[in-house]
Amino acid sequence: MAVRPGSSAQVDPRECRREGTSQDAAALRLAAAPTGEQVTEVAGAHSFESEAEAVLALVSDTPFVIGHLDEGTPVQLDEGTPVQLDEGTPVHLDEATPLHVDEEARPGAPCAPQGEATSATLRALLTNLAHPPLRDRRFWYSQSLVLGVIGVQALADLAQNARLIPVPGFVWYLLIFLPVIYAGTAFGLVGALATSLEATAAAMPNELFVTHAPLARWAGLATLVMVNVCAVHLGDRYERSRREMERRLAEERSRIAAYVDGHPLSWRRLVGMIPDGIALADQAGVIRFVNGQLEMLADRTRSDLVGKSLWPLLPGVATTGAAVTSTESREQASWNGALLRGDGEEIPVEVLLRPIQLDGSPWLFVDVRDDRPRRAAEQALAASEQRFRVIYESTMSGIVLADLDDRILGANRAFCELIGYGEEELVGGTAAAFTIPEDRRKGEEAHARLLAGDLPQAIYTKRYRHKDGHLVWVTVQKSVAREESGAIAYFVCSIHDVTNQHRLTSELNHQARHDPLTGLANRRLFEEELAGLLGAPCEGSLLAVLLLDLDNFKRVNDTLGHRAGDELLIAVAGRLQGAVRSTDTLSRFGGDEFLCLASGLDSPAAGERLAARLLAAFDDPFRVAGHVLEQRASVGVAVLDPALVRAGTSSESAEAVLRNADIALYEAKRHRKGRAVLFTGTMREEVANHFELDQALGRALERGEISMHYQPIVELRSGRTAGFEALMRWERRWRGAVPPSTFIALAERNGHILELGRFALEAATKEASGWPSIGPEGSPLCVAVNVSPRQLFAPGFTAEVAELLAGSGLPPARLVIEVTESTLLRNAEVAPIVLEDLRARGVRVAMDDFGTGHSSLSRLAQFRPSILKIDRSFVSPEHPRASTDMMLETIMTLGRRLDMVVIAEGITTAAQREHLVELGCELGQGYLFSPARPAGALATWLRADQTAGCLRAPAPNGDTPRMGVR
Repeated sequence: MAVRPGSSAQVDPRECRREGTSQDAAALRLAAAPTGEQVTEVAGAHSFESEAEAVLALVSDTPFVIGHLDEGTPVQLDEGTPVQLDEGTPVHLDEATPLHVDEEARPGAPCAPQGEATSATLRALLTNLAHPPLRDRRFWYSQSLVLGVIGVQALADLAQNARLIPVPGFVWYLLIFLPVIYAGTAFGLVGALATSLEATAAAMPNELFVTHAPLARWAGLATLVMVNVCAVHLGDRYERSRREMERRLAEERSRIAAYVDGHPLSWRRLVGMIPDGIALADQAGVIRFVNGQLEMLADRTRSDLVGKSLWPLLPGVATTGAAVTSTESREQASWNGALLRGDGEEIPVEVLLRPIQLDGSPWLFVDVRDDRPRRAAEQALAASEQRFRVIYESTMSGIVLADLDDRILGANRAFCELIGYGEEELVGGTAAAFTIPEDRRKGEEAHARLLAGDLPQAIYTKRYRHKDGHLVWVTVQKSVAREESGAIAYFVCSIHDVTNQHRLTSELNHQARHDPLTGLANRRLFEEELAGLLGAPCEGSLLAVLLLDLDNFKRVNDTLGHRAGDELLIAVAGRLQGAVRSTDTLSRFGGDEFLCLASGLDSPAAGERLAARLLAAFDDPFRVAGHVLEQRASVGVAVLDPALVRAGTSSESAEAVLRNADIALYEAKRHRKGRAVLFTGTMREEVANHFELDQALGRALERGEISMHYQPIVELRSGRTAGFEALMRWERRWRGAVPPSTFIALAERNGHILELGRFALEAATKEASGWPSIGPEGSPLCVAVNVSPRQLFAPGFTAEVAELLAGSGLPPARLVIEVTESTLLRNAEVAPIVLEDLRARGVRVAMDDFGTGHSSLSRLAQFRPSILKIDRSFVSPEHPRASTDMMLETIMTLGRRLDMVVIAEGITTAAQREHLVELGCELGQGYLFSPARPAGALATWLRADQTAGCLRAPAPNGDTPRMGVR
């Protein structure tokens, strides 16, 4: 379908593709709009007020609307090739291709017969009535005006009939001119005529069915006829003016396109490369073209600028611009002012106005340069000079400017106050006049080296003689100020008064070598004293270093506060000073550690005696913050012979001696606090082994050195196997086995216990899930796994157990978690919650080593374990007594009363087994039956045991059977 007469063609930027380039460009889609409708904005396009505006928009990539191409109008693309454009047909334009509208070939040209034009108008009217422009908001504005007028007329008729107003109702029909005029200016003849007919049709019922006088009725009808006649006249005049505008638009398009055609590089690209904002305005000051830089500078779109007057954009430049465009000369004019941005902000700009001639018509070339950088630079320079002046006059340091001969050019107020002379007394002289003679050479040498270029700046200390006679110590920082050529212009001296610093030197030295809290020597002074003793010739005497640490000092800070802790440290320092000799050096090493350096000892025992005196200082309690505290300490002693160090036969150094004392202190705390330990060579080996084990334990799982062994738990009467206790073993490559008591305690301290504990649970559950059911009743075997305190109270422990059970397929009833009584007491508030969660998941809990901790009936009632494991100290005591049997029998009775399974550990002889059977013990384990075996050896054990059973498990109804084995 061809474009209908009076249709509008639009450019849709969303369907833009430039052929031959990688950028989005203008693809032209011509779509027909209803007849007589002037589209102002469709799909991001823009309409224009004049021909020149649209043509300039074409060559500057601005989306636009060409109004009213009559049917069949050929549009020339690429060297005038005629193309017939149908509705919605996409056409791709190459960059900078002008769009020519052939006015002469257009069937709807002004020379067309009048009949055809009338027929086209009627067709357009009918089409518009059948398909109103519902998406155009101006259509709805006109409809709102029509409804408003009809409403006013109806109210006027009611008021007339009620004799409220004397004005006849037909007079209000004159208001219909308002929507008719608005529709005519918006949609032309078709819009005006359609609106007037619509208003007439809406008003007729009011005239026919509302009571009116005959004269008033005829007057109203005449008014409606007059409105229709005026609508035709108004629309016809608007159509004529629009056609004239389209003709001039085509002419201006052709003229401007001529400037573009024939150039390999589009002038738009050239203008776009200019860093300034560029605009082209006509003689009236209306903007016809802008480049992208001006859009960004003005914070406006091209459609907001093109077609608008230049003068509101540049307030204050209108007079200059008008004078430039009106003069016959080609003189340009420049102007500094402001540019009004789209957000209302005015920014400083520099504007260049140049008159140009295009086809004999005057145009105005406008170059807008952002003046903010230049003004900012000027302001920065002024601010810099102001800051320098403020610093020069207000700084507390003295500043002196000197020439190449070191004569004073100027001095600030601070320097004048420093030496007591006024600036007028100083200018022209040299600093030698008030410098102490002994220090003058420092300034002369520094000046010579700076002048020669040997130094970028010189810093030295000297003394001035104040005008009143007292000495002033100063530090001078002298620098060179150079000209742009690099030559020295003058010297800048910054002078700081350091008189007070010299007075405080001794105090600072004392503070640098003494503890501020206790007043004792600090670590720095201690190391200096130690290094001096090691290097001093002193034959036949030993040197001792004693490192003292307060036991459980952190509890004092946590309970009574750090202020009380400081008071305790001061009190301890006072007592220790009374315990050492006058020749000894006592220092605070840091925190709650103290060091004592004793020289002139005749034997290592003398060092131990000194350590005993230090510990004796803690016999009496301390009174701190209103509290009486029993404080203890541990001491590590290291003794060496300085003569051996000086002779080179000993590798001990000051750092090594401190490390040895630290090792001895560790041994003192590891075995029993509140004691002194003398360092020996074997301790260093133990510490090294301990460190090596610590490092190796972190990689033991990766290397596969950790494995699980299983010790059988048997029924004492029948000998049937009821389950196994999983025990962890560490077999180091080429090093042999590491005792569990060693590496488990090590893992607790270094944090590896969580990783090892998960490994034990995972390995035990997987192994137990594969054990066969071989008992007379097919009862499965249970597995018991020991859990550390850190593992038990770790967040998510019970969920981890459930996850491992689900992954292995082991029923929860076959897993027993063993925890010691001391473990549960570590966190007595959380322990019942964790145990209850385990029971809820079907896992049973055994209290291990029962009877060795703070055993009580209240704890059993609180924790409610399913199994009690009697410690081996009751089963095989070193010194059997009747009381031991009574305790053992009591535990058995207590377990039966509380419906708990009782297991005896550490059974090594048949007599112990028989005795336990007599006491009523059901289950036991120990070397009498079997040591812990690796997982691979369990198959042989289970084949030999044809009557395997299980620890008492929950019955199907949820009750726990009374018997331990079934």
